Amino acid sequence: MSMLAGTAHVCKIIFEKILEDEGVFAVNELAEAVKHFRTEEQWDKLAAVAELTDVSDSKSLIKLAGHLNSFDFIPEVQDQEDLAKTVFIMVLNLPSRRLARKCSVRCRSLIC
Repeated sequence: MSMLAGTAHVCKIIFEKILEDEGVFAVNELAEAVKHFRTEEQWDKLAAVAELTDVSDSKSLIKLAGHLNSFDFIPEVQDQEDLAKTVFIMVLNLPSRRLARKCSVRCRSLIC
């Protein structure tokens, strides 16, 4: 498994925190739960979901790792405005350029 520097950094932080707070057995349990992770996106998604749900303990992270498919992850979304625009584009199935033009004409009161 090859991970990019950013992902490796996220993994290191997660595992170091668990090791410090809960010990080596908790680290081993978490490692077992995430051993199937093969992509950077899976690690990024776990980190994002952990941040969203405000959990950092091994038991919660293990549960999240087992249920990552329950969450949608859009890395380019940084705030609620980005999320609203993205969902709007997805629902209308429009390219973003068309969305901007339609919004300026028809939806001036929308967030986009």
